[in-house]
This record gives sequence, C-alpha cells and structure tokens, in this order.
Amino acid sequence: MRVADLHIHTTASDGIYSPAEIVEQAIAVGLSTIAITDHDTVGGIITLDTEKETRINVIAGIEFSCNCLGEEIHILGYMCNVKHPKLLAMVDNISVLRKERLLKMLSRLNDRGYAITMEDLHQATGSALSWGRPHLAKILIQKGYFSTVGEVFEKLLYSGGPVFIPRTKPEYTEVIDLMHEIGGISILAHPGIIKNAQCINAVLDAGIDGIEIYHPKNDLACRGRLEVIAKDRRCLVTGGSDFHGMRGRFPEKLGIWNTDISYADALQIRLNEQQE
Repeated sequence: MRVADLHIHTTASDGIYSPAEIVEQAIAVGLSTIAITDHDTVGGIITLDTEKETRINVIAGIEFSCNCLGEEIHILGYMCNVKHPKLLAMVDNISVLRKERLLKMLSRLNDRGYAITMEDLHQATGSALSWGRPHLAKILIQKGYFSTVGEVFEKLLYSGGPVFIPRTKPEYTEVIDLMHEIGGISILAHPGIIKNAQCINAVLDAGIDGIEIYHPKNDLACRGRLEVIAKDRRCLVTGGSDFHGMRGRFPEKLGIWNTDISYADALQIRLNEQQE
C-alpha cells in the first residue's frame, strides 16, 4: 500500500534530521510521498533538488505560525516555487523576529541563573534558519538543568511562563493570501489543538484550501467533525505525522504515522493545476 506523510520537520527549524536524511529515511520505510514543512522557513527544502529525485515524491512546504482571533494557529503552505520573492521576503522577516525573540528569552534565562552563552545558542541552532524554544530546551537539557523537553516547557518555556516572550506573527489572512498569490495551497494544521473553535470557521471563510484532518493530535471524534466540515466546505484533506525526530515526542521514527496516498495525490494534482 502506498502511503504518505505531508508534515515533516528538519534541522532547518527544530527537527533532528537534515532534509537529505529525511528523504533517505522516508525511502527506507516505504513512504511514497513526503512534504518537508519546516517552521517559518523554506531553507531546508531549498537544499534538495526535488525535480531530480526519482525514488520518492517530495513536496515543498512550510508551516507558518499565525495570529487568529487572539490565538496562535499554524497554517501549512505547499508550493512549487519555493524561491518566490514574496515568500522569501516573508520568511526572512519572520526569521529576524524569531532570532530577536530567542535572544531576549536567553537573557531572561541568564537572569534566573541558567548559564547559557551565545556560543551555546549557536551550537544548538546549528544550521537552523528558524529559531525556536526547542533550541533553548535542548541547551538546558545538555547542561543538566532538566531531563526532558516537556519538563523545560512545563517549568519555563510555556506560554506566559517566567521566561516566555510572545512572538510577532503574521495574521492568518496574510498567509492564506500569500499562498494564493504565489500559486500555493494553504492547509489548516492540527486543528485538534486549536482552543478557539471559531478559528476554524475564520480560516475557512478567509479561503483556506484545506484541513489537516489526519494528525496525531486529532483524535477520532475530532477527525469525524473535521471530515463533515471538509465535505461541506469542499476542502482538501491532508495528513501528516508532524515528525521532528525527538525522543519522547510521538512519533519518534518516520513512517510510524502516515496517511493514505490519495490525499497526497490530490494535493499534488491541485498544485500542478495552479501552475498551468
């Protein structure tokens, strides 16, 4: 049976494996189509020559963090042109804001006695173009302050926590409009974790193209509700594991969570139509 995974992270954001490593792992576990969807960057997917990759279909993607009715939601974007000037302009601006935010959080950690240097931060972020809280968690664990990523977030890095700083993010309408402008497709990511149910209606009314129904954080009841919405709104349906490769975060191995190839095929067909 052909299967796909349309939501995967790499070292370009907060994943453990490089884009090239992800491709090799995906082939090894029998995936037919994957999408690399790093947080707020296309820096990882750009390093791959997807047109020459004949062993597996690789779709270029990104996962945007957005504001929606006072809540942070995530929108997956899939596109053919990862070097579109307007896309690169948005991700470059977000990258700067992410780095500024993490530097402020690092300062707060130092003020509370957690000895973290700039060298530590650069080692933790490595080749990542999109800096995030997991990078700080990685440092704190390596230095022995905490044992797990979950513990770090529970004690320090949670929203509203002692070192947390809100991040400046684009509005959901900006992201949806951008994806349409560059011939891409926008998908609401893991709606099962969205607290304000009105956000789902808001993004649908704004013209989002589809919903990520199949995701580890969407339980059966949630999927059932989303399937009704998708059918009623005639939306694309996608699914993905949200794979990062971190210990203790499901799934720890690529291929454990996947979705039927039909959803990936429908997404690819729509992308191809957008380019005609």
